Amino acid sequence: MVHPPAWQGFLAAFSAGITEETLFRLFGLILVVWLGSLVFRSRTGRPAPGLLWAANILFALAFGPVHLRTASQLGITLTPLLVIRTLVINGAGGLLFGWLYVTFGLESAILAHIAADVVVHGFVPLVTQQADPARTIVATVVVLLLTLLAIVWSVRAILRDCRQLQTAVEPGESQIEVRFSHPAG
Repeated sequence: MVHPPAWQGFLAAFSAGITEETLFRLFGLILVVWLGSLVFRSRTGRPAPGLLWAANILFALAFGPVHLRTASQLGITLTPLLVIRTLVINGAGGLLFGWLYVTFGLESAILAHIAADVVVHGFVPLVTQQADPARTIVATVVVLLLTLLAIVWSVRAILRDCRQLQTAVEPGESQIEVRFSHPAG
């Protein structure tokens, strides 16, 4: 099995966060919501709320198999346990990124995806590739502190955005519903 160096994981995190969120959320999710809203819309002409979640679940389910191809290309044997783990973890990530996109916009989904990938493909290999036990401990502490800092920063940003969003969007609507609405009729 091939274990790429940590620096390649860091770079891949940025590439994957930007390209996958643009393809899956900006183009894919919105296309499905727009097409679905031609048939299923609220009385105001906006997409039905269930349509947003249906599209998010659809693309979360598609998000996992994409990552199986990458694992296979790295020479990783696709055991049933690995396939299930990859589908569940990436599917959950896809749901989270989709929710962030629908609620806060593309930038939030991209930043969350990059942050998750930096930890998984950058920091974790950085820790596991250390030969000296003392360096492993230092790398582990640094990774944990940076992860905690990222979580606190993200939660504060989400709470701030929630307060701002509440004043900009009517109750029961998401940003996507406001931006992508059809005229009634």
